Amino acid sequence: MKKNEILILGGGVAGISAGIYALRHGFNVTIAEQHNIAGGNLTGWNRGGFHIDNCIHWLTGTNPHSGLYKMWEELGALGDDIKIVKSDKLYTYEKDGRSLSLWRSIDKTARDMLALSPDDAKTIKKFRRAVKNIMFINGIGGKKHDKSGNIFNKMAALSAILSFNRMTVVEYGNKYKDPLLREFFNSLIGPDFSMAAFAYVAATYCGDNGDLPEGGSIAMAEHMTERFKSLGGKLLTRKKAETINVENNVATSVTFEDGETIKADKIIVTFDPKMLFGKLLNIRLPKPFRKVYESRAFKRFSSIHAAFAADAKDVPFKGTLVVDIPEDLQDILMAKSCIIREFSHEKKYSPEGKNILQTMIYVNEEHAKGLVELSKNRKLYKEKKELLKAAQQELIERQVPALKGKIKELDTWTPASYARYVGSEIGSFMSFVMPAKKKPLSIASKVKEIGNLFLATQWQTAPGGLPMAANAGKRAVEAIEKEERRKEK
Repeated sequence: MKKNEILILGGGVAGISAGIYALRHGFNVTIAEQHNIAGGNLTGWNRGGFHIDNCIHWLTGTNPHSGLYKMWEELGALGDDIKIVKSDKLYTYEKDGRSLSLWRSIDKTARDMLALSPDDAKTIKKFRRAVKNIMFINGIGGKKHDKSGNIFNKMAALSAILSFNRMTVVEYGNKYKDPLLREFFNSLIGPDFSMAAFAYVAATYCGDNGDLPEGGSIAMAEHMTERFKSLGGKLLTRKKAETINVENNVATSVTFEDGETIKADKIIVTFDPKMLFGKLLNIRLPKPFRKVYESRAFKRFSSIHAAFAADAKDVPFKGTLVVDIPEDLQDILMAKSCIIREFSHEKKYSPEGKNILQTMIYVNEEHAKGLVELSKNRKLYKEKKELLKAAQQELIERQVPALKGKIKELDTWTPASYARYVGSEIGSFMSFVMPAKKKPLSIASKVKEIGNLFLATQWQTAPGGLPMAANAGKRAVEAIEKEERRKEK
């Protein structure tokens, strides 16, 4: 019996995942990727002898006892031969000369919080207990982070998640009397997220389940691509789709910008649905997506970045530092806080004796759209990037005086860079904010309006990101398998 031919548009994490799972189910698979390498957002590039890592801040699923670890292992992203880099803290937030870190030990974090604000003891203890209970849901609870917990642990975790989901990180922070503690919770992920999202991040990291695979983003993409090819998958690069051809409401083939048309029994699309419907596919955006894209709750976001070279001896901190943006720079940078990362844990990223610093500033949908639109005018966009670069350099030198006059710009990128590279409408590198007071978002893989067409995108689940992209690829193949079984009956 002839195997079904599956054509996957997009070679990011979702596309490679779909390809690997489809191959494991016995399909013939071709991935068409518009760039010269696979990986999508899971990528990096070189500038001036330094390597810039675009994607991984932490990878959910690095604990072998977690359910996600098995998926990453199946995809080739993790395994016994891939070293996991662990840090003692996820980030440090600094405000007015004081600081607070999310340590690997939630007990240590709670002790620091109590030392800063004894008056907040009751709220701090409830937070610590909730994080510990949430770990059990993912099989990373207990002293060794290897326990699934009993029914009481799981009920307590569910209760905590439901409680946290009723408020944003800002609303939760306002429960604290101390100003540093109030801002600590929204400084890392932005003010619009549900507190449940932050609690999940804290439980992930403190449960040894949110660390870094050695080599970072580009190495992880290479491992997954190798796994896909080793199973017999075919990867076509520099292959940008132009039109999905439909006959009698069935997707039959794809025509590419180079003029080639490839037929397939099933087609899986892995990029932003806003860039599919009404563009590659001449039908309206389906109702489930219209509702979420138009929702005031499920907001989209992107970010501004810059990378700088420094002498390793001049960088006075380790890991990730989150700082407030001074008021006179907020209008230029379009935000109130900035994440600064150093990469001493990756020796191959910098020449000997050097280090690389990278900034990350979240911007809302309106500002992201504005930068994407501005990029159509190359002169004005170049001028804007120069302003953004200078402001980020000024920010670093003010917040970390030891670096004043000692850093050199390597690159600057914006939502327009992401829009161009991965084909998302406003340059979203993740999907939607996980809002408070809303049920989890989950949109089906099958496109009802078009036979043989399936979606494997992070936009089907908030807030997106690598695990959800990979799981979307797996879900799309499961939907195809389900349809095939139904036909056989």
